This record gives sequence, C-alpha cells and structure tokens, in this order.
Amino acid sequence: MKPKDDFSESHLQQTYAEKIREAQLQKQRQRQAKKDKRDKAIYLTFDDGPSQVAGELLNILDQFDAKATFFMLGPHIKEYPDVVKKDDRKGPRGRITWHHP
Repeated sequence: MKPKDDFSESHLQQTYAEKIREAQLQKQRQRQAKKDKRDKAIYLTFDDGPSQVAGELLNILDQFDAKATFFMLGPHIKEYPDVVKKDDRKGPRGRITWHHP
C-alpha cells in the first residue's frame, strides 16, 4: 500500500513556513559567525627569527589561513633566506636590527 502524500493547502503552507524559518535561522547564524570572526582577533608576532622551526611555523599558519608579523634579525635572515622568501606572503615583516644590543 502506497503512503498517501499530504498535498493539502494547510500542509503545504506549514511546510513552506518551516522552510522560510529555517532559511532565516541560517542567515542569522551566518551573520553571527561573521560578527564573531570580525570582533574576535588574535595578533601573532614572532621575534628574533627566522629560526630552524620557521618553515614548520609558516606551514601551520598556512593550514589555518592565519597571518602573523615577523621581526627578524640580520644574521638569521642571512642564515634562512628561503624562509624569508616564503614569509613574504604571511603578513607584515619587520627587522629589529642586525644584532640585538
């Protein structure tokens, strides 16, 4: 025996109203998620780099689509030039000095 489909006007209106409510809730959730993302921020800074773990750190930042500011020392820049080139796409970069006082 085949189940009877309810195509009555009241049932269709109820189904339509439920779908509208669900769409409204979804939009509200999306707006809240955007607001949460905008209002909550963490600023990452790294000093005295780059170092031997800098490549791994940049990969982790990539994984989470995160940005950071890197402050580098001259001798370390010279020692890890490939990391410095990769770092260019991760965010701002600053040089502290050639040597720390």
